[in-house]
Amino acid sequence: MNNLISCKVCNGDTQLLAKKIGYDNNEYDIHACVVCGLQQIGNPPQISSLGDMYEERMIRKWEKVDFVDWKNRIISLPNQPKLDDFNEVLLKASKILQKKRLNILDVGCGRGTLVYWANKSGHIAKGLEAGKKITNFLNKKVGKYFINFHEVKDHKFDLIYFEHSFEHIDDPKKFLNHLKKSLIRKGLIFIRLPNHSCKEVKKLGFKWLNYSPPHHLFFYNRLSLNSTLLKSGFKPLFWETDCKFANGVWLFYSLDRWINGLFRRINKLPFVNLKKIEPGNHYPKSILDYFRLIPFWLKLYKPDQELSVFAQKNK
Repeated sequence: MNNLISCKVCNGDTQLLAKKIGYDNNEYDIHACVVCGLQQIGNPPQISSLGDMYEERMIRKWEKVDFVDWKNRIISLPNQPKLDDFNEVLLKASKILQKKRLNILDVGCGRGTLVYWANKSGHIAKGLEAGKKITNFLNKKVGKYFINFHEVKDHKFDLIYFEHSFEHIDDPKKFLNHLKKSLIRKGLIFIRLPNHSCKEVKKLGFKWLNYSPPHHLFFYNRLSLNSTLLKSGFKPLFWETDCKFANGVWLFYSLDRWINGLFRRINKLPFVNLKKIEPGNHYPKSILDYFRLIPFWLKLYKPDQELSVFAQKNK
């Protein structure tokens, strides 16, 4: 038993499960709570340094984007599973709350795709990102839709949405308690994140792609996420395990990993520079796409790499 750190959610004792080299080449300890099962990094880096690094990297990347064209494509282009998934969540939230026009907070909103689309679709949406620099950048490039952490309290939301962002938060219980104050009575949260009880974890263990410290600070399954929600004053309503075209299908069920591995070997030859195939985020639309997704069409079990939950504020 390792008593050096406590669970960030239930304060239970933890035990060391593994040591893992992160993408920054530092070694991180992965601990599991003996009470609620939540897995967390025992020696995380300074959150301020992570935030600064993320802001700088994303702003450099997004400075190359033509945001006028980007906005037009969000509204006009078909074949956008990310928007389809989001719209499905909004329809379910509207049905639960009996309200057509929703006030939404997208936490970890990235470039603001969902925020922009929601506002153009008749909702009122705000985006929350890592810090002031990125917030100011998005407000200038996308529109005045983005707020920082300290401004959340000035708003009231029907729905708070996390899409692959909750696992990056350094103190989930404290964070949820802060956001809960800005939810309406019986307001909703929706969380989608990697499922650390999926079949690939049982097969690969800590070699699974989403064991990726310090990019991910916590590693959830249904049991530990349920505990986190209950301890934070939320009642889970609906659960789903799946794998979406917007996120996981291209990552886990395409031939791209093997093709890129072959490319890396070929690129060791003189004067060869084959470009890496980037993961898709769309429904298949060509013969090549269908070919790349052969493992998906031949899958032997229901995809379960992503875990989603709707939860409602208790009071």
